[in-house]
Amino acid sequence: MFFSCDGRSSQAVEWTIAYLLADCVIMAAEGDELPGWGPLLHHAIVGFGFWRGVSTGFTTQYHSLFLLNEASTVPLHLITLLRGSGKRVLLLNGMALWASFLVSRLVCNAWIFANVGWHLSRGDDDGSGGCEDDREARRRLLRDPAVFRELVMQLGLAGAAQVLNVVWFARITKTLLSRLAQPKA
Repeated sequence: MFFSCDGRSSQAVEWTIAYLLADCVIMAAEGDELPGWGPLLHHAIVGFGFWRGVSTGFTTQYHSLFLLNEASTVPLHLITLLRGSGKRVLLLNGMALWASFLVSRLVCNAWIFANVGWHLSRGDDDGSGGCEDDREARRRLLRDPAVFRELVMQLGLAGAAQVLNVVWFARITKTLLSRLAQPKA
């Protein structure tokens, strides 16, 4: 099992999957708050990646970090609850959405990608980061084409999700800037 030596990682993956399912239910209840195919595509990509990771035992330590991404959904779902609360409250929530999206999705995912690259490139050093089979896992990765294909697929799925995050962040930024530019009423 590549990068999955800690039971807490598996537990965090389980919590993340449960949250993703709850998020789908909340999105359905909110109706058209998130229009278009983006949220559905995002959940399909992430769900497939998690299913592959859990079913193969592959990269669950890194999957557990994606729970941090979901911090940005709190202000996103608050939009529905805050309707009618006034422009100032909605603007503050929009700024919270922008900041949480920047940190929890863009910065966190960039760190995860960089960390995976660093982790794989360490070669035969003894800094296993708490995993006894870490060095052997890297050796197996380089020798086993199936494991390498799984890594490429997982990184591809994560990259596709990150492209959606960048597109959404641009939309959030554009909307926030237009609201900030509106004259105060």
